Formats: sequence, C-alpha cells, structure tokens
Amino acid sequence: MGKLHGIYTFSSHMKFAWTVLVGYIISVTIWYVQFIMFGIGA
Repeated sequence: MGKLHGIYTFSSHMKFAWTVLVGYIISVTIWYVQFIMFGIGA
C-alpha cells in the first residue's frame, strides 16, 4: 500500500473492525438458534 500512503492506514481500517465483530457474533447467534430450534446446521 505504498502508493496510498496517508490515505489508507491500519487505523482507518480498524475503525470498522467492530462492525465485523458484531456481524460475526450475530451470525453465530442466528446459526445457534436455528440449530436448537430446527435441528439444522453442522
């Protein structure tokens, strides 16, 4: 990322890391609820 020095930084990337974490937690929760209710999944 040398050509984008100052535009793309690791800190600007990590600003949105919490949204990835929230989405992951929500998706695992939905999978678990479906697994318990309907017996589907793994």
